[in-house]
Amino acid sequence: MQHSLENLKTDFAKWQMPALAVGVAGAALTVLGYFTIADKGLFWEIYLAAFMMVIALSLGCLGFLMMSHLATGRWFHFIQRPLEAGAKTIWFALILFAGVWAGRSHLYEGWINRHDGAKPQAQVQIGFGTEHTHPIEIFNRAKHAYLTDTMWTARAGICFALWIGMAALLTRWSRKQQDTAGGEPWGIRQRRLSGPGIVIFALSSTVIAFDWLVALNADWYSSIYGAITFISFGITALAFLAVIMSKVRDYEPYKILMTNRQSHDIGTMMFAFTILWAYMQAGQLIIIWNGNLIEETIYYHKRIAGHWPAMDWLLFLFAFLVPFVLLLNQPLKRNKNILAVIGAFVFLMRYVDWYWEIVPWFRDVTFHWLLIAAPAGMLGLWFFLFLKYFVASPAPVKTDARFQRYFYDVIHHEDDLH
Repeated sequence: MQHSLENLKTDFAKWQMPALAVGVAGAALTVLGYFTIADKGLFWEIYLAAFMMVIALSLGCLGFLMMSHLATGRWFHFIQRPLEAGAKTIWFALILFAGVWAGRSHLYEGWINRHDGAKPQAQVQIGFGTEHTHPIEIFNRAKHAYLTDTMWTARAGICFALWIGMAALLTRWSRKQQDTAGGEPWGIRQRRLSGPGIVIFALSSTVIAFDWLVALNADWYSSIYGAITFISFGITALAFLAVIMSKVRDYEPYKILMTNRQSHDIGTMMFAFTILWAYMQAGQLIIIWNGNLIEETIYYHKRIAGHWPAMDWLLFLFAFLVPFVLLLNQPLKRNKNILAVIGAFVFLMRYVDWYWEIVPWFRDVTFHWLLIAAPAGMLGLWFFLFLKYFVASPAPVKTDARFQRYFYDVIHHEDDLH
């Protein structure tokens, strides 16, 4: 049986229509849910959780795409095409964001309808009649100036413009590098953009973490939440890559060039990001616990009330402990099929995590069929677009110097790479 690049295009294209069908059906059920659900607030909360899965995938791919151009590890080169396909879907996330914008009056009701402007300054009497502004009041005034409907919308527009622009330039230069003999100058352009691009990515991810998630309760704040958010983006993208690359490896030239070592590398990266995510979460908990300030502890008060402790343990066990134990095992990481199963499991737990981050601000644990329909619709349509972009250009960039060096290593040291 042939497993050429043309077979890859044909076989992957076969999944486009099922993905589109799932996406359309899920989208139709989501629209139906909006008109039939009694609690419109629950609809928008589920919608935001599903949307975060899509933006995490798209931005995770963009972040790792820029990292692939900056890193010296040559194995990064062979996940470049899937990363490019994922990054090109950011425009679809922008369309879905229109739903978040439409539901902002519920999601951010604590401040979105407030008249723009700062609260009156509170004065605190300290010694001999001298009046000073309390530090917390200064912080709250700055927050009120920052959280306005106009500024919130403008920041989202700027972030999307930056992401779409960077993704468009990187994918355009990659095509030119593939089509040009001696295309290394195009590779240099990609690396030069990726350097500042990574910084922009980190800063913009922090902005949306505060605007879309922290702002669900404008009285709460955390200095580490931005880092937790873009690490979650990375885990989501790596989990998806573990699944998709297990299938890509069955076709030439990936079948020759990608070995068990590459599966091991993807698994190791997933392991590292999982530990980093857990470390950041633990760091946030310790800092807030020690500070014991009502402005901070409200985050955990909401998540230990009602039935949320059961989900707290669910996340600890299955978003951290189980992946941690499995990914410690080197043979499991080197087996592409087992790694794909682990990746699918981790991917599912990312959705549970977004639900845990969003819904406790509004209610106790609530189950509704929209919890399946909304992500199925969004992710189905996202996967359809991903397959369309990937099938259009699945081959590694052979004019890239990393490809040429790696190909030489495979020919001369094949036994060492397996």
